Amino acid sequence: MREGATTTTDDEGGGRARRVSDDEASRSIATPRRKRAKTDARSEDDRGEEEDEEDSDDAVVHVMGGVGRITAKTMLDSSDAWRARDWNALRATFDRDGYLLIRGMLPREDVLAARAAALRALAEERPECFATDEEEEEEEEGDASWRDGGGGVLREGAADLGLLSRQHVAALPAIRAVTESDALFDLAEGVLQCERVMTTAYKWLRAVAGGEFTGVHTDKVFLGRGTSRLITTWIPFGAVKTEDGALLVAAGSHVSSDFERVRETYGTSTVGGDGTVSGWLTNDASEVPRILTRRDRGDGGDGEGTPPPPPVVDWRTTDFEPGDVCALGIETTHMSAANVSNVRGSGRARVRVSCDARWQPIGEAFPRDPRVRDWRGRGGVAVDE
Repeated sequence: MREGATTTTDDEGGGRARRVSDDEASRSIATPRRKRAKTDARSEDDRGEEEDEEDSDDAVVHVMGGVGRITAKTMLDSSDAWRARDWNALRATFDRDGYLLIRGMLPREDVLAARAAALRALAEERPECFATDEEEEEEEEGDASWRDGGGGVLREGAADLGLLSRQHVAALPAIRAVTESDALFDLAEGVLQCERVMTTAYKWLRAVAGGEFTGVHTDKVFLGRGTSRLITTWIPFGAVKTEDGALLVAAGSHVSSDFERVRETYGTSTVGGDGTVSGWLTNDASEVPRILTRRDRGDGGDGEGTPPPPPVVDWRTTDFEPGDVCALGIETTHMSAANVSNVRGSGRARVRVSCDARWQPIGEAFPRDPRVRDWRGRGGVAVDE
């Protein structure tokens, strides 16, 4: 990897990933591993009473949030509510936090099959980016659990893999079986409280190389010209550890008073013609509190010399396993951490494969963003205008 290199690899929100330097990546690799996400099965009142105690016990990890280092807590786990189909609890959590983490929502074997299909297709088109089988075996001996079916070690310097532009790969049956599964339709219909939903035929399928990341953004700037009742499901294809470039979510940012001015300014903007970094709030997660202070606090005080309390950014992340899903609201601020994986110190990274699918209700009352033309219902049936 080149020192200070940047790339233009397609990534979240339609934008393109950037890279961190070797020094930044090496400092981040030594971060502690987190515990599994806690189950958010308590009532609102119980959670409020126990909040201080829980915060002191939360696992905290240092993460490369783009080009800046931040700390993040463990995502709350809504898996129990999902298994019980407790829609009231799921919607309450989604409304409060702006996201839902559901463990094991999709069959593990289906997700791994989708990952293998994506990597096979990408390796055929970009063979120069991938390590050989012999190189993988040499570097991963004794520590191959991350592979979950094999493949995925990149050669040093590999970048700009361009999976997002290869929609013929996203359309492969093994991949669509995951990205348009009945479980995802069920989740979207339950969260959005509607009888039927549709999903975009276009899928944001990505392969993120070492050092790459997605900047801080909301999906509204990319897909905000239609109904506000739109959600994203972020699906990791395989195990995605924090250091591989896991999802980072600013919990509660969609309703927080600290983010109010950002929602009113940045949140109402639209991406420029390049469709890349023009949609990001920043490429440095550590800068978000200062951005909030500038945009939300005016002169930074109350006019009487009393400084305001610092803005709160509750970053959340976790180590994802095959089958896990995270649903996001259209105004929830999020990003992907930098991929700072370093396979046994070789300088070669694990590719992060993931896919975003978007969902909204079907009906004339729910206008579509004109930038997204084709939508499908259950079973792959096209939804007409």
